[in-house]
Amino acid sequence: MLSRRRIAFSCIFAVLLVAAPAYGGIISYEGTESCIWANRCLIVAKVLKTERDRTATKYYGLQYYVTLDPTLTLAGSFDCAAARELKIPIVLGPFGSPLFAPPPAGSLVLIHLELANEGYFVPGLAATYMPENLPVWEVWGLHDEVLLKIVSTVGERRREGARLDRDRRADCTAWLNDTYPKHTQFLIRPIDKSFEARNIALVRVKSVAAPEKNGDRKVSLRLIGVAAGRLDPALLGEVEVFIPAKLVVGRKVPTIDAEMFVALDECDGKYLVPKEELDYLPSRWAFSHVETSVDVTCDKILAKLRERAASKETNDDVGPKQRP
Repeated sequence: MLSRRRIAFSCIFAVLLVAAPAYGGIISYEGTESCIWANRCLIVAKVLKTERDRTATKYYGLQYYVTLDPTLTLAGSFDCAAARELKIPIVLGPFGSPLFAPPPAGSLVLIHLELANEGYFVPGLAATYMPENLPVWEVWGLHDEVLLKIVSTVGERRREGARLDRDRRADCTAWLNDTYPKHTQFLIRPIDKSFEARNIALVRVKSVAAPEKNGDRKVSLRLIGVAAGRLDPALLGEVEVFIPAKLVVGRKVPTIDAEMFVALDECDGKYLVPKEELDYLPSRWAFSHVETSVDVTCDKILAKLRERAASKETNDDVGPKQRP
């Protein structure tokens, strides 16, 4: 049975949720609104640090800064590998956000990020596809059933929103440039040039067809999230790729219902399996089975990608050696 205090708090919060938009605060979103994902993303991230901003006076409520280590993008276009540590503002209620406490340091959270003229921030929205309609939710890991349920719901609404935008003939790129003309300076560049068209995605194998006459195999993949690259997994939902016969020789092939990290190259609206060796995946080729856990495998891939990028930056700074 609920206590009187909890009932009273729930009633007060319900009133604030309804009344807040009149003050320019909390707005409820279904996830299908026009151009809602043009500058918004939903990611999984580790909270490295939380600190109070005592100088903020712009918003209704208290403002904090959270330092995040992005891990996996579920919806929207955001490159977690390239983002590394990201320090962003987050506003707490009652009129600025339905949140009343910042996410604790050391937690793993599902969190919304929005890109505006000043950079990324955590929007004070009530998202109906999230638990308790909150913009931030703590999860136990990338295998958390709550996370998988949200992935499914967000995917359906993300794709429905895109369909409605086509019917409405909404020009989301023009809307974004008109509304936030300075946002482009905060866009995160790919971790290296190869990732302008490449993605590392966490997938669940939906089906594996029998080899064709030339030995190639067609594999259907359900996208869960993206660790590197700018592919929008919720919008795409599923993807089919062909694995060339020569890549399968001597390697562990995908199996139905297996969770894997997969490298996907985008080319003319299609997705292809890269043929070269990939030293940043545990398997060293495009399909990599999860090792001890999804979280550990994802951490290893991100660490390898970031280490590789840092090494390239160092070499570029040093430049070619001069001959004596």
